[in-house]
Amino acid sequence: WNTAGSAVYALASMVLAFIVMRMAGEDEGGIFGFGFSTYGQQMFIIAYFGIRPFHITDGRQEYTFGDYLRLRAVTCGTAAAAAALHLSFLWLQGEYSLHKAAVIFLLAGYKIIDGFADVYESEFQRQGSLYLTGKSNTFRTILSVAVFLVTLQISGNLLTASFGAVLAQIFGAVLFDVSVIRAGVLPDVRFEA
Repeated sequence: WNTAGSAVYALASMVLAFIVMRMAGEDEGGIFGFGFSTYGQQMFIIAYFGIRPFHITDGRQEYTFGDYLRLRAVTCGTAAAAAALHLSFLWLQGEYSLHKAAVIFLLAGYKIIDGFADVYESEFQRQGSLYLTGKSNTFRTILSVAVFLVTLQISGNLLTASFGAVLAQIFGAVLFDVSVIRAGVLPDVRFEA
């Protein structure tokens, strides 16, 4: 599952910009490529904050899953606020159109949600169920890319397709990651000390 998840994620990252260029034109493809692979990835780094190595090696559970979840909420909120402020500034300065800033913000949001889902995947790994991480990554990537491409094909609008991808990413994280934790599949998950 981990190989499948990594392969699907890498393939999507490599080919989506080319597909968008083909479907929506070079300008939209350029906005998408920058927003998804460059800007979005920078926001992912802020959201991720390098917490996973600490989380997965916390075998004695010095910190609960709830502790890691709250910290990740802070890092993801920080990434979203940074993106909103930066893109608003670029729009107000006239460097970006509202369309461009909105698309890039949504694509950053997509990556930030990916960073938030990582806290669940880290817990899967800490609990010795690494295969769930691969399943989560595979499921969320396939779902969100499919929704993005179908929406782009139907609407012809990159903003609408990006919004659809964000909704699919949220739905995928809730449907898989949150559900696994809430269902008690991993019995050693502690939210509070």
